[in-house]
Amino acid sequence: MLKSLHFIYNGFSEYEVALACSMLASKGELYTASLDREDVRGEGGFTLRPDLNFNDLNAADFDILVISGMLDAKPYWEAMSLFAKIAKFNSDGKVIAAICGGPLFLGKRASCAASDTLAGFHSKVETKSAYSAALNLWIRMS
Repeated sequence: MLKSLHFIYNGFSEYEVALACSMLASKGELYTASLDREDVRGEGGFTLRPDLNFNDLNAADFDILVISGMLDAKPYWEAMSLFAKIAKFNSDGKVIAAICGGPLFLGKRASCAASDTLAGFHSKVETKSAYSAALNLWIRMS
């Protein structure tokens, strides 16, 4: 059974990951985590209560990490524990799905290898819509 984790934080774009999370939930268990397990308010106005504290979880317990984009990542730019945990997901060979501005979290500390494919906003990387990325993931999981 697939066990996926969605990192949520104040200002995250919940609509960017709705389809992907729906598909992942249909294949197993879907959990949410924030840095302090406090309620977070997404860009669209939804308030969510995370299941887990991101700092306390074990990357080995999950198969995939999902990170959506945001309007302003500055409040999280100095959260070294966040970047260390994302790097741990990567070094453990876990799938990391970062959508729109989500790759900023990956690139902050060079969490991903240069050969990884990033979907997002930079002209040097492959660009895919969130729907296309979710559909490709769905096909691979089926």
